[in-house]
Amino acid sequence: MELCGWAVKETRNILNSLHEKGEVIKVVVEGRAHTQWLLSEDLESLSSIETSPEEPGLVRILFNDDVLLLGYYKRLERTFGFRWRYPQLSKGEYLRPAILFSNEIIGELTLQLYSSSPKMIAEKLVIRKEFAEESVVEKVIKELERISIFAGKELDVRFNLRSEL
Repeated sequence: MELCGWAVKETRNILNSLHEKGEVIKVVVEGRAHTQWLLSEDLESLSSIETSPEEPGLVRILFNDDVLLLGYYKRLERTFGFRWRYPQLSKGEYLRPAILFSNEIIGELTLQLYSSSPKMIAEKLVIRKEFAEESVVEKVIKELERISIFAGKELDVRFNLRSEL
């Protein structure tokens, strides 16, 4: 059996060798039957994620090509209760990024982003009820501002802060 160009037995031998050297460790992932591997150097940061995020209330926008959305959308639904599908929007360049707040996916945005336009337009915001607070929405807007500066775009927020709550 081939896995990414490697035979499974060959991959297993490489992982076992790295395990003996202490470079990787075996981990048990709830709901997974097969052995999972983790780089030893990542154990400490992974352990801290569940109990205490680096910054409580940290907001991150997960765009359509984010590995968490593309590779794990079924697990996202099981773990976070967030049902995400790759958007099939045809009108221009629309994106539907998810919103990560601390350690939870709390909603999604509808963004209009044309490469030829000087603007990044935030058209719609959908947030789970338990996170529908003005302070959370303000953090989402602040993160959008950070992204728009990075993208060299002017942010145009078209959703009404009050109506989204």
